[in-house]
Amino acid sequence: MDIEIIRKLRLAYPFRQFYVILKDGRRLFVGKPYHVAVAVDGSHLMICSDGPESHHLWPEELADVDVLPAARSSA
Repeated sequence: MDIEIIRKLRLAYPFRQFYVILKDGRRLFVGKPYHVAVAVDGSHLMICSDGPESHHLWPEELADVDVLPAARSSA
């Protein structure tokens, strides 16, 4: 998977929450744009969720992303 997809999702406005799906089947939730950091050279990324865990990942560990639907306005 191309790590640039995650960089674009992180920078999207408005931000939409998403899951990063790993090849081992784990799903890592990204609830805020500052919960994910992508290295400038695209060699790796870090995901920190609301809990105490953080995940240092390499592109070859990534399988897919699952972007959640945008929140609906109550206007």
